Amino acid sequence: MNLVERGIGIAALVQLVTFAFHDTVPLGRWNNLGQFKREIPLGRRVRGSLQNSVTALAVVGVFYMGWMRGGASAGDWRLALLITAGVLLYMEFTIWWRPYLCGSTPEEVAKLLPNWEGTYAFLPVRNGIRPNAMHVVMHASTLAMFVLALVDRYSRMRM
Repeated sequence: MNLVERGIGIAALVQLVTFAFHDTVPLGRWNNLGQFKREIPLGRRVRGSLQNSVTALAVVGVFYMGWMRGGASAGDWRLALLITAGVLLYMEFTIWWRPYLCGSTPEEVAKLLPNWEGTYAFLPVRNGIRPNAMHVVMHASTLAMFVLALVDRYSRMRM
């Protein structure tokens, strides 16, 4: 397994762990479940976390199966990985980063802000929003996985 493949695997595992726990398990200042507990019943939060985890697990599974297959026949899983990471990246940008970077409505701020209150954050407030560190880490792993999948695909196309 080369360095790019290891990076993809690490990014996928970071996503799996954060997707599995960020909306359901209290993690101190890494997440704020107070608003979720008031607005979203536990069953719905667990279903959401399971959906997120299954998505991340599918990415990890595709990566693992492709790695086990190896060689030129692994092109299909590599394309699936690239598409999956691209879809995740698009969703994260649309839901979290567009309001932060491009502006948001008062309703969006009211929806996002309680989720981040009292959590670790290192980015400045912008458009009334300050993303928490857990989402920054989770979304950075998506970006890393997408970029590494692009690098991997491009480098294999040139061979």
